Amino acid sequence: MVGMARKFNEISMNATKIFIGIFMAIHLIVNSIIAAIVNGKDSDKNTKKGSFIAHTIVSIIVFVLLIFVMKTGIFPFVGKLVKQDLFNKGFTIISFPMFIHLAVSTTFTVISFIEQDESKLKNLSNIFNGISSLACLTIIILCFVSAETLMGMEDEAKKMKDKAKKMKEKALKPVKTTEEVKEFGKRQRRRNPPKRRKKKY
Repeated sequence: MVGMARKFNEISMNATKIFIGIFMAIHLIVNSIIAAIVNGKDSDKNTKKGSFIAHTIVSIIVFVLLIFVMKTGIFPFVGKLVKQDLFNKGFTIISFPMFIHLAVSTTFTVISFIEQDESKLKNLSNIFNGISSLACLTIIILCFVSAETLMGMEDEAKKMKDKAKKMKEKALKPVKTTEEVKEFGKRQRRRNPPKRRKKKY
């Protein structure tokens, strides 16, 4: 039963990685289009601002959708297969850059509405584009790592965490001082006085 469960987890992980990889590839194409628009010669302030805002909002929608589907398994046809524990079964390493991208997207969305300077809008849009593309590429590369390897990495990480926890607990155990040891010895002697030897006649 354990072997079958592990096999299903591997199939599910591989299906989820393909699912994520497709979204990331599409996102990279969107990044390229946005970069071309923002850096184009005919791009004015309104175009830059509008593209920047749209890009950040689309990024939020994409990553919220991915996280929602993986958490709930609600998606046509493949929902249950791509349902994952985001921080278990080897998926932590993939979930981490996804949540970073979501946080960055949210931050830059706020900035995109506030900023009015044309040159700054262009620079900020390019910075966000670069961070987004790097995150997407990282996720795509991680999606090529086999499910077995990811699960092995997770198991190894857990072992290291447990080992560190045990070492910490061991280090936090109270150590008796020299005075405490001496006092303990005195108490023992008082409780167990030396037996008197009978005199031989």
